[in-house]
Amino acid sequence: AVVSKFIGSDAELYYNEIRKVRTNNLTVVTSHDITHAEKIVEEGDVDLFVARNLSKESGYSLGSLINRLGKIENIFLYAITKERSRQINAIGEALEQLDPEVTVHELVEKFVDLCFAAINKVSPRIMKYYEKRAVQRAENVADVFLYAEEMIPQLNRVLAKNRSNTFRPLSESEKPYVARAIFQFLERPFAEGDSIAGTPEHRAMAVNGLAGILKT
Repeated sequence: AVVSKFIGSDAELYYNEIRKVRTNNLTVVTSHDITHAEKIVEEGDVDLFVARNLSKESGYSLGSLINRLGKIENIFLYAITKERSRQINAIGEALEQLDPEVTVHELVEKFVDLCFAAINKVSPRIMKYYEKRAVQRAENVADVFLYAEEMIPQLNRVLAKNRSNTFRPLSESEKPYVARAIFQFLERPFAEGDSIAGTPEHRAMAVNGLAGILKT
C-alpha cells in the first residue's frame, strides 16, 4: 500500500521531502519502506539510523535507497513522527473512555501516567536526534513543537463530555499554548537528560502543573 499521509503535520513534511526526489520511473514509497525504518527506530539506537542498516533491513541497495528516499534521515524522521502521532492518539482515546465525572486532578494523573509509559519506550537519544534535525530544517523553531496540537481535537471531546465542573473553559486561541505547555512539562526532562525525568518528583510536578493550568 502506498503511504499517503499521517496525522502529524511534520510527518507530512518529511513524506513530502521523500516525494520530491522521486521521478516518474521510480517506485513510489510504500508502507514497507516505512516499516523497515520503524523496526530500526524501535531498537532505540540512533547510531543505527544510517543507510547501510536500512539497506540491510529492506533488501534494497544503497543506491536504490538514495534514489527512492533522498536524504536517508527523511525516512527515520518520518517513522519517528508517525509513531509519535500514534501514541498521542492512543492516549487521547484512553482519556475519552474515562468516566465523565472524573475530576481535573484525576484525569491529569491518568494522562501523566499514560504519557510516562509511552515516553519510557523512547530513548532520549531519539528525542534529541529528532529535535536537532527538525530545528535545523525549520524556518520557525516554534514549528518544531506544533505536534502537541494534535491532541486538541481529543482534548475538546474530553472537556465537552466531562461533568465534574472542575475544568475551566479554554478559548480556541488558548488551546494550542495549553497543548504545548502540557508537553513541555512531560517531555523536556526526558529530552534534556534531567535526572528527575520519570521520577515521582517529575510526576508530581507534571500533575500539579497541568492541573493548575486546567482547573477552575
